[in-house]
Amino acid sequence: MTVKQRCLLSSYIYQHTCSFAALSIPPLLPLISSELSLTAANAGLLMFMVYLSTALTAPASGYFTDRVAMKFLVVFSVGLLSLGLVLLSAARDFLTLLAIALMMGVGYSVSGPLSTKMVASVFEQEMRATALGIKQTGTSSGSALASLILPSIAVVAHRHSAFIAAAGIAAAAIPIIILTYVNTINPEKAQSERYMLGAMSRGDTILFQLGSFGLGFCMFAMIAHLPLFLTADVGFSIVEAGFMLALTQFFSVLGRVGLGVLADRFFSRKRTAVLSLASIIAAVSSTVFILSVRSQTFIAAVSLAFIGFFLFGSIGVVFTIGSELFNSERVGTTSGMTYFFLALGNSFGPLVFGQLIDALGYSTAWQLYVLAVCLCAFAFIFPLISHVKPGRLFSPQL
Repeated sequence: MTVKQRCLLSSYIYQHTCSFAALSIPPLLPLISSELSLTAANAGLLMFMVYLSTALTAPASGYFTDRVAMKFLVVFSVGLLSLGLVLLSAARDFLTLLAIALMMGVGYSVSGPLSTKMVASVFEQEMRATALGIKQTGTSSGSALASLILPSIAVVAHRHSAFIAAAGIAAAAIPIIILTYVNTINPEKAQSERYMLGAMSRGDTILFQLGSFGLGFCMFAMIAHLPLFLTADVGFSIVEAGFMLALTQFFSVLGRVGLGVLADRFFSRKRTAVLSLASIIAAVSSTVFILSVRSQTFIAAVSLAFIGFFLFGSIGVVFTIGSELFNSERVGTTSGMTYFFLALGNSFGPLVFGQLIDALGYSTAWQLYVLAVCLCAFAFIFPLISHVKPGRLFSPQL
C-alpha cells in the first residue's frame, strides 16, 4: 500500500469513527423523545448543542491541527467522543444530555480540520477533490452505520446499551487510525495571519462560507428530524425510519466521490459551480420527497437517494475549497474556519427546523426547507455570474 493510500485510508477511518460517534444520537432520538417526553424543538436541541460546540471550537481545533501531533489529536477527539457516548448511556434527564452533547462537540470539532490535513498534505490539487470526497464518505458511512445498527440494539435491549456499544466501536478504532497513518507533511513557509484574515473577508469567500453554513443547516435539519417525521407523522417504525436515513447516507457516500471526481475533471477552477448544481438538484428532490412520502414510498426513497448524493455528497467539495485557500502549512487553520461555518449550520439546522415544525407543522416546515436549499444554490452561483473578480477561492493555489 502506497503512502497516499495509507494516509487516505487512515483519514477515512478517522472521519468514519468520529461521525459514527457524534451521529449516534439522531437514530435514537425517537426513543429519547418518547422516554423524556420531548418536543421536536427539544429533540433538535441535542444536535444543536453538539454542533454549536463543534462550531465554536473548530477554529481552535484547526489552529492546533497545524501545530500538534496527529496521534495526540486522534486520541483526544475519539476518546472524548467515546466518553460522551458512555455518559449518554447513563444520563436520565434532558439537561444532562445537553451538557454531554456540548462535550462531544469539542471532540468532533477536531475531525474536519485534522482529516482534511491528513489528505491535503499528500495529494496534489488535480486529485485533491476526489481524495477529500473519498475521505468525507466516512461521515456518511459513520452515520449510516449508526442508523442501521443502533436502533436495532436499542429495540432489543435499551438505548443505554446502544450508546455503550457505539462507544466501544469508536474507541477500538483509535489504534487502527494511528498505525495506518504515515506522516509526510513537509514544512512550508506559512502565510501571515494578516493576509489570511484579509483573504477570508473577500466577497467571494464570504459567500462561500454562507453557502457552507446553509448546506450544514439543511443537512442536519434532515438528519435530526427525518426519523422523527417518518415515525411521528408518516407512520414508519423506528427501524424503517432508520433504514431511510441510512439510505440517504449511503448515497451520500457515492455523492462525495462522484462530485469530487466531477470537481477535479471539469470544474477544477470553478469548484463552486458543482456546489450550486448539487443544491438545485437537492431542492427538486426534496420537493418530490415531500409530495410522495405519504403515498409513494418507493419514489420517496429514490428522492432521498438523490438528496443524499447531491446535498450530503457535496461536503467533500466544500472541504476541498477550504483546503485550497492557502498553502498546505495552513490547511488545518483554514479548514477549521470552513468547518466553523459548516458546523454552525449543523447546529442551528435541527434547532430552527424543530421550532418551525412545532409552530407551523411538518408540511410548511418542509416547504421552507426547500427554500433554504435554493438559497444555498444562490450563494454558490452568485460569484460566478456577478462582476466580482474571482479570488483564490475559485483558483486553487496549492
